[in-house]
Amino acid sequence: MKKDKKNIFLYFIEMLIVFILIDGVITILPSFISNNISYYKYGTELLLEVIYALLVLVVMLLFKNSYVFTDKKQKFFKSISLGFPMLIIAGISLIGSLSSLNGFNLGNFINLLFLTIFIGIAEEFLCRGWLQNEFIERYGDTKRHIILSILFSSLIFGLIHLTNLMSGQDLLTTIIQVIQATSVGLLLGSIYYKTKNIWAVIFLHGVYDFCLMLGDLNLIKDCTFNTPTTGIILYSSFSTLILSGINLVGALLVLKRTNLKDGSKVIDKNDRRLVCTMIVLFVLLLLPIQVFIDGYEDYQVCYEFNSKTIKYNNIETHYPYYDSYTINHTREIYIGDDDKIEANYVYEFFINNDGFLEVRNKNNDDFIVFDYKDIKSFEIIENMSSYIIIINSTNSETKIYYSNFLNKNNLSNTQSFLDEFKKSFRTYDIPLISEIGYMTLKNENYKYPLFISETKDKYIIDIDSNLYKVEYEK
Repeated sequence: MKKDKKNIFLYFIEMLIVFILIDGVITILPSFISNNISYYKYGTELLLEVIYALLVLVVMLLFKNSYVFTDKKQKFFKSISLGFPMLIIAGISLIGSLSSLNGFNLGNFINLLFLTIFIGIAEEFLCRGWLQNEFIERYGDTKRHIILSILFSSLIFGLIHLTNLMSGQDLLTTIIQVIQATSVGLLLGSIYYKTKNIWAVIFLHGVYDFCLMLGDLNLIKDCTFNTPTTGIILYSSFSTLILSGINLVGALLVLKRTNLKDGSKVIDKNDRRLVCTMIVLFVLLLLPIQVFIDGYEDYQVCYEFNSKTIKYNNIETHYPYYDSYTINHTREIYIGDDDKIEANYVYEFFINNDGFLEVRNKNNDDFIVFDYKDIKSFEIIENMSSYIIIINSTNSETKIYYSNFLNKNNLSNTQSFLDEFKKSFRTYDIPLISEIGYMTLKNENYKYPLFISETKDKYIIDIDSNLYKVEYEK
């Protein structure tokens, strides 16, 4: 059939635009994704979550659960409406996150957006799309087995968060996450059983996590927590029970309206009582009880970094690396009113067999050991008449131990001197770093200790032992 020439021309233009757009996306997108993963927050987590989602997808396909992607009993928006308790909590969290958000970083925002999407995909495919369905298919769809299937898949979902202990998260925060995640799992599991719409629970999960995490978007180094007081433990337990109670009541409301194949209901509870309970829990959630808890304002520690502006073309960077280092210095000292002798000081720095930094006086075998855990490297910077010592200790968080105590004019061949040297170290909490070295400025002789984070941000310690984030002069 012949086509109208004008229509063919328009179709040609449309197809040309489409292919240009596709080609542009294919050309730009990989570089954009690579830059985001390398230079912005959540980059590593995003990459791992994408891999996690792909692995879960493979598992689902191997277990022949592909029907999960298309099998729906209810439409998307109707399914989402059943998660209104999560949406309200997410909305409250969003208001708090926006109020604490300083500025806007597009790279961080995009990474967080995709991270929460893939968290939703991976965890909902795993716990609802695969586990919950597997439990029901293997052990039956009676009322008892359905409730147990939702419960067990939710419990696994909660217990997965115990792995956060391995990344350095404190026990109280981890326990709270396990309990709250289990309750969220109960609500999402109930919604999924009723609607069979996996995309709706993925959306709810992603939105919930995004709103909770948005407040930390621009933190260079995430907040940590001090040892909780009894009051903080009681408040945390109370708020955890409130949030979990809201999710549990929401799950009961969903299940009450869910029928089995034989026409019986999964659970039969009074609607009015459940709704009233949820309203009471929401009111309790909004009460600012934490203002009455002693020490609550000091429990969470968030790191702030002052910045120092430097001209980009005014710096030189150096990255020495040592397996061991020896300070060898000789100077004249007085032994009387007028008599002088040459004194020699030799200190050897090395990582011992236990993985700790050891300093040994080669003249008399006096020594000290720095028992900092997870030492990644150390640097020694000879800075005019002094020596700057840096120890990089890293796990999931990075701590830098720094001392400028050693000076060519105060060296001594005594154990007490080494002990004083050990006590002189200061601790800095900084983002996870990839390189340590020093930076020099034109027309200056001072060597600034330099730390480069995994996101390529630069941090220096100045002559007064202050830590700064380097900003380049525009």
